[in-house]
Amino acid sequence: MITGEYTLNSKREKMNKKLNININVIYYAVLILILITGTVYRTSVWINEPGFFGDEGALIHNIQTKTYLGLFTTLDKAQCCPSLFLFFNKFIYSIFGLNEQALRFIPYFSGILSIIFAPLFCKKVFNSKFITLIFTSLLIYNPNAVYYSQEFKQYSSDILLTMAAIYLFFAFKDKVKNIKSAITTGILSGISVFFSYSVQFVVFPMLMFFMAEFVKKKENKTALFTFFPYFLILFVCFITTVFGTFFNGILEAWIDEPFLVKNLSDFIHLNSYLTLNIPFESFTAILFLSGTVLLAVKNRLLLYILIMPVLLNIISGVVNLYPFATGRVTLYLIPVFTVIILFPFDYLLSKIKKTAKNELVVIFTCILCFFFFQSQKPDYINGYKYYYIRSNAREYVKLLNKRNIDKNDIIFADTNAEGIFEIYDTEKKYINNRILYMKFHEPLKVIEYSEGIYHIDKIKKGEKIYFYNTELYPDAVDVTVLRDWIQKNCKVLYKEKDSIGEFLYVKKIK
Repeated sequence: MITGEYTLNSKREKMNKKLNININVIYYAVLILILITGTVYRTSVWINEPGFFGDEGALIHNIQTKTYLGLFTTLDKAQCCPSLFLFFNKFIYSIFGLNEQALRFIPYFSGILSIIFAPLFCKKVFNSKFITLIFTSLLIYNPNAVYYSQEFKQYSSDILLTMAAIYLFFAFKDKVKNIKSAITTGILSGISVFFSYSVQFVVFPMLMFFMAEFVKKKENKTALFTFFPYFLILFVCFITTVFGTFFNGILEAWIDEPFLVKNLSDFIHLNSYLTLNIPFESFTAILFLSGTVLLAVKNRLLLYILIMPVLLNIISGVVNLYPFATGRVTLYLIPVFTVIILFPFDYLLSKIKKTAKNELVVIFTCILCFFFFQSQKPDYINGYKYYYIRSNAREYVKLLNKRNIDKNDIIFADTNAEGIFEIYDTEKKYINNRILYMKFHEPLKVIEYSEGIYHIDKIKKGEKIYFYNTELYPDAVDVTVLRDWIQKNCKVLYKEKDSIGEFLYVKKIK
């Protein structure tokens, strides 16, 4: 009887071992597939994107006009960006010049590193391997994370550094025990502000944890060694690059309305924006609340590390230091919110025994990953493959270079943001010409001129105008309105059409 039971148990152990091996093979195969497809997808976005726009051009202007040391002071053109981010990009600019792929490399590379780093990050916060697959796929195909991994801004780096900070905290939280380790932690935490402003909301709660641990052990002096270098570095950084900008009143958008998440509806939208980005926004909010409650019961330390950055960001928004809004400035919270909404599933799966049910989870994850991949396919307009078109300045300057521009001609720089035209005018051929900038929010009513504000109808009869009229903007009504104005008031002297829009040279006849 005993022999029979032993044989039966032995068979079960062999079956379970074999099943576990099969599950691990499936898991790693799916994970590798996700990472490969995710890398290919992000790379395709990075390679296929066209010219710069808006804030990208404003940051490039700072790179062009400031010295390396000057990048550690207040920036021009209403910009606020970590100094070392610009420092390394100025070095890239010095080698490759005004090259879209080169200047977008750090955001792109940060995005790639974040998806590769995701499985390691998940080991510190989840029990289930299969939740790791879901987290990674959500991160790869989050359209907001994808967009900012191909834009020349710091927000892709913010996401990566948030994950890295949380990972390092759980990896080394028991090793910060003496003055040397405390000083090192403080210095590294402080230096991080030169790479990312928002990651300070993640780092500060961790330092508070160390402070509490030191106080418990009656080692108050050690806690001071953690915070002193941190606050010293933070003070120098913010005085030179952030507070100076605020005091000059440049970042009006942050000052006028920095606290945009004011009610439940805003919070639901924020949750969806940062995580699943699906039509059923309330679903993500329910998952967030469920995850918060479950974390409060099962893992209070993880809850503290995830929730404190949100609370600190809200406080900073109230006092006009850093907005808490449904927008790019909160993208660093993508890993935080995603962990919280997935935690209930992670807890439930940890209670399921390792049986064939786990393989069903793998199949479900594969379907989910495929769904996200399909939902983010690029569009094709006029045969041109693109993901995010925001500027036509690059094409415009190329077309102008083929023409003999009269000094009295008007160059109508319809480029979605003032100043982007100038960064592509690398030889400064057109800066001294008469350049007009269209304001898209008031189509044709107001244009900005180098000497002031003008109504477009005040352009004199007989004057000649160059402009590039894109067809790919989401607010394509502007294209129609401008085209109608040309038809009624101008004679077309030259017209050239390409896959993105139309280049025209017109004469005002009435």
